[in-house]
Amino acid sequence: IHSFEPTPAVARAVATADLIVLNGYHLEEGVLGIVAQNRRADGAVVIAARGLAPRGAVEEHAGDGPEPEGLGVLATAAGDPHLWLSVAGARRYVENIRDGLVAADPAHTDGYRERAARYIDTLAALDIEVRQAVEQIPPERRRLVVFHDAYGYFADAYGFELTASL
Repeated sequence: IHSFEPTPAVARAVATADLIVLNGYHLEEGVLGIVAQNRRADGAVVIAARGLAPRGAVEEHAGDGPEPEGLGVLATAAGDPHLWLSVAGARRYVENIRDGLVAADPAHTDGYRERAARYIDTLAALDIEVRQAVEQIPPERRRLVVFHDAYGYFADAYGFELTASL
């Protein structure tokens, strides 16, 4: 997303979308203007990270730029936007997206709820699997060296120390 250069096709896709899902916390900085300018008046926007407290935010809703028209302050709020990299964060994303789909397409509510519940169960099983694997690593050796400063939520959830970002 950091190097994404939107084409006119992106604006057309936004203009026809019934529902647009944004991560929030300024992750989509390169497309927020296109979304704000081209989305349908009746098109819904879901901020997937809504309800999660980001790392590094000075205030809960501290933005670092003007709010894109109609997208809400969380679209540009400050803080680490990589909240899906913990199972708890991913679960909230599923819940928020499910709720957005239900609101946009109530005729298929049961299906959205059933699939979200199955996915949440899968995430819970993944969390158990990761925790069991991490238990095999002595605590003093739980260090991560990563290519991008995005793994803080993972490190926090599973007891790792981030030692460097390449």
